[in-house]
Amino acid sequence: MALRRELKVWEALALSLGIMGPTIAMALDGTAAAGLIGTKVPFAFLLALIGIALVGYGFVRLSRYISHAGSVYALVGVTLGPRTGFVGGWALWGFYFVSVAASSAAAALFGVAFLDSVGVHRNIPWLPLALLSVALCGVLNSRKFKTPARSLLAIEVISITLVVILCVVIFARVLNGSAPHEQKFTFSPFLPGGGINFSAIMAASVFGFLAFAGFEGAAALGEETDNPKRDIPRALIYAIVLTGILFVMSMFAETLGFGVTTAGAEHFARSAAPLDALADEFVDPGLATILNFGAASSAFASALAAAAGASRLMFAYSRDGWGPRAFSQTSKRGEPTTALTVVVSGAAALMVIVYLTVTTSAVNEFFYIGTTGVLMVIVVYAVASFGAFRFLFFSGVNRAPRWEMAVPLMGTVYLAYVLYKQFVPTPVFPYNVIPYFAVGWVLLAVALTLVRPAQTKHMGEALTTDVQVGSDSEVAPKA
Repeated sequence: MALRRELKVWEALALSLGIMGPTIAMALDGTAAAGLIGTKVPFAFLLALIGIALVGYGFVRLSRYISHAGSVYALVGVTLGPRTGFVGGWALWGFYFVSVAASSAAAALFGVAFLDSVGVHRNIPWLPLALLSVALCGVLNSRKFKTPARSLLAIEVISITLVVILCVVIFARVLNGSAPHEQKFTFSPFLPGGGINFSAIMAASVFGFLAFAGFEGAAALGEETDNPKRDIPRALIYAIVLTGILFVMSMFAETLGFGVTTAGAEHFARSAAPLDALADEFVDPGLATILNFGAASSAFASALAAAAGASRLMFAYSRDGWGPRAFSQTSKRGEPTTALTVVVSGAAALMVIVYLTVTTSAVNEFFYIGTTGVLMVIVVYAVASFGAFRFLFFSGVNRAPRWEMAVPLMGTVYLAYVLYKQFVPTPVFPYNVIPYFAVGWVLLAVALTLVRPAQTKHMGEALTTDVQVGSDSEVAPKA
C-alpha cells in the first residue's frame, strides 16, 4: 500500500517544527554554548541561523523539483547519484533515529521537573518517563499522520507562546530598570570581542545547529502532501524564518536575564533549566511550572516527529531494495508501521545502553546523543548543498540565476568549518569521541554501497522510476 497524499502546507510545517522542537531548543541548547563562549551565545545562534539559511537554500530549491518520502535520499540520489544519495539518507536516518532517544530524554527531564513542581513526587526517575515517551511515539505515529501533525502544531504553538511571553517580560524589566539583580540592557552579546575569539564562537555554533537541525523534516512528506512542489518549499522557508527569530530572540533574552557578566554567563551555563530559573525570578514560580510542562510537551513532540521522519526514510529504503521488504509495508491507515516499530524499539534500546554505560543524567543523555545526531546531519546538509549546486547550475539546464551559485557553496564551506571545529582543538570527554561515532556511521554507509554495487544500481533504477523531476514550467513560484 502506498502513502496517502492528503496533507496541507501547515501540516508539513508541523513535522519540521516537531523535529526541531523549538521550545526544548530554547530551554536547553544555550547552556552548553554559554559554557564555551560566555555571553556570546546570541552571536553563535545568529551565525547558526545564517548557516542554516545558506543550507536551506538547497533544500528549498530542490524540493521545488523533487518530492519523495526518502527526503535527502532522493534529493541527493537524483542530483549526485544513488551511492551518495544512500549515504546522505543513511546519515539523515541516523539523525532522526537518535533524535527520538535524545528528545525523549529531554521530555523526561522536564516532565520530572513539572511533576516535582506540582508536588506529585520528588526524585522521580527519568528513564521510565523517557521510555514511555518513546512508546507513545509508536502509538500516535501508527495513526493517520494528520492526527499527530495537528498535535505537534498545537503543542508547539502553546509552548512557544509561553516562552515569548517570558522573553517579553525579561526585555521589559531589563529596559525599565526593574530586573531582579539590576541586569543591564546591551547589544554586546551580538558583538565579537570580550575575550572570546571568533573560532570559539564558531565551535559553539554546533549547539545552534542542534536547535535548527530537523528543519528539512517536511521534505519526508513529499509523497503525502497535496501539492508538494509548492507546499514543501514553503514549509521549509517558514520553519527557518520562524525558528530563527525565536532562537536568536530567546538566547538574547536569556543572556540578558542571567546578566551580561562573567558571573551571569556561569550561572547560565550551570542552569539545567534556564527558562525555569528566569521565569521564577522575572515573573512567578507558577510560570516556571507551566514552562516545564510546555518544554516536556515540546520535547515529546520532537521525538514524535523524528520517529515519523525515520520511519518514512526506512520505508523508502526498503521499497527500493535496501533492507527487509517488510519495512516497506503500510497499515490500512497508510502508515509505515513496521518500520516505525523498529525505530521506536531501537531508540528505547539506545537510551538504556547510554544510561548503563555512559551517563545516568537526562541532561547529559540529551546532549551526548543529540550532538552525535547533529554531526550526522551536518554531513547530510553538506551533500544536499553540493547536490543543489550541481543540479541547479551544471546539469545541462540553468534552473537558477548564476549569482546564486555562491549560496550553496558558502553553505557547504560553513558546514565543513563547523565540522572541523568539532575535532580541532580537541574537546573534553565525551565530546572528543562523539564525532568519531558520527564519522563511523557515515563510513559504514559508504562501505555498504561498495560491497553491494548491484543493490546500489538497483536503487538508482528505483529512484528513476519513483521520482518525477518537475520541469521548470511545473514548479510553483517561490514563497
